[in-house]
Amino acid sequence: MNRCPSCGKTAMPVWKKTLIGTNTRIKCRSCGTEVSIAPLEILWALPLAVAIAVSFATGDVTAKVLLWTAGLVIGTVVKGALAPLIRSSKGAEARPLRETR
Repeated sequence: MNRCPSCGKTAMPVWKKTLIGTNTRIKCRSCGTEVSIAPLEILWALPLAVAIAVSFATGDVTAKVLLWTAGLVIGTVVKGALAPLIRSSKGAEARPLRETR
């Protein structure tokens, strides 16, 4: 799911994919096409939401922190592995991801 929709090659590293959202675009490192994440990528937050909801059932602070951390990590891994890349629209709402070199 890390393939460019234009050229079919690897568009970016998985860690960078976890940083972009639906309103963020980044250029494919192979062909230069601007890509973004499909709108359903918001589902990455579902494991975190479930972990927060379950954490209210426990009074132990350590268990709450562990549940929240697990939800965040699982959600990030799911987004990096499963969220499909799409060609980014050239709309005004999209903003480029800052490149750090």
